[in-house]
Amino acid sequence: IDTLRDVERGASALVLLCVDLTEQVLSEAASARAHFVVTYSPMPHSPFTTLSTDDVLGRIVLGCAKHQIAVHSVHSACDAASGGVNAWLARSLARGVVRPIVKHPKVADAGQGRVLECDEATPIS
Repeated sequence: IDTLRDVERGASALVLLCVDLTEQVLSEAASARAHFVVTYSPMPHSPFTTLSTDDVLGRIVLGCAKHQIAVHSVHSACDAASGGVNAWLARSLARGVVRPIVKHPKVADAGQGRVLECDEATPIS
């Protein structure tokens, strides 16, 4: 495939799923001729000014470009989603009302962070 449009038109694509995109994961994706890597953890964590094979981030980014591998991180989307990771973690602590700290302007129960208002006093330790 050359673009996501090809997938939309019915072409198949190999997608590799991982938690963190490491050099080992990139090597596996390249060996498998993966088209996409879906990772939980975002990378890079901050803007970069140069790319070099002298550091891990540079080798990964340049390796993805060399092998034409697209990367998507679901970290923020999964955390902010209604019923997402943050809500799931909050609900695992105790029964109560879970709500976003910063509400999404258009999606009910979605947003950044979570507050858990417990139904009753709950020891954490």
